[in-house]
Amino acid sequence: MAEAFVQEGINVVLNGRTKEKLVRAAAQIGQSDRLFIVSGDITQPETAKRIINAAVEHFGQVSILVNNAGIFYSRPFTAYTVDELDIFLGYMRGTFILTQEVVQQMQK
Repeated sequence: MAEAFVQEGINVVLNGRTKEKLVRAAAQIGQSDRLFIVSGDITQPETAKRIINAAVEHFGQVSILVNNAGIFYSRPFTAYTVDELDIFLGYMRGTFILTQEVVQQMQK
């Protein structure tokens, strides 16, 4: 999706937990001044702020948000643990916080 956006001339801030993986993803997309990476765990509220700040600093605004963070364990529902539920909820909380931050920025 990021590659398609960049190809269409849309600025993209790409986020992920691992900087090395982000660098590889950016290389696959192709070096472009329309692409900026921000490493950080979306389950941490400060990551949302860094993403928004990067978008505004490098591109002037936020116009689109694609929430695509998450985790998946392939097993029956009844096999999940409470600790795994906490991980799922962390991603949900992170995307909630990021969405709030984006809407506030868009309203400006």
